Amino acid sequence: MRQHISSSAWINRGSRLNSGQQTNIANRYHYKSSGMNNQLILTFEDPKKINLFRKFIKSIGGISVHTPRTKVAKESDRVKAELLQKLEQLKTLPADWNEKGDLPIEPLSYVNAKRAIMSAPDVMLEKWNLFPDVNGTLLLSPKEGNIGGISIGNTDFSYAAYVSNDKQISGKEPFSEESFLMALRQIHRFFGYA
Repeated sequence: MRQHISSSAWINRGSRLNSGQQTNIANRYHYKSSGMNNQLILTFEDPKKINLFRKFIKSIGGISVHTPRTKVAKESDRVKAELLQKLEQLKTLPADWNEKGDLPIEPLSYVNAKRAIMSAPDVMLEKWNLFPDVNGTLLLSPKEGNIGGISIGNTDFSYAAYVSNDKQISGKEPFSEESFLMALRQIHRFFGYA
């Protein structure tokens, strides 16, 4: 993750570093100067060091910290990042990807699955795998051997969870992040995850 720090105050306080050198807090840094604008670019590989550095910066005036839009996922979002990466891979499946007449992933199913993943906390997502379905939709399936799933389509999603003939739930809802999260929570309670 790159953090951009712009300030003459940092440089004028006696910090004399050679560009590309390692520091105790950042893995690498680069210093740029153009007239009145000085910029020190620090590269962090350890997310904990970023927070430590932010606390240090607050104690010094005249320095601003900017995080570019392309951020590395926080450790707490690791599962979400993995599912989103898998979703990107599934998006590229061609027609007949399983050699049984399967459809490629529907663009709206992809968008809805992405919204669903982005809206759910990692602690819930870590219980699920993501698979393509033969009809072009996407399927979240439980990891721990439970029987169930959430099928995310273009305009709606359906869900089911089964323990025995007298203990099962199912439903079909128009897709929204709120209704998806409600169904996900219901399944988690049903399986005893929560």
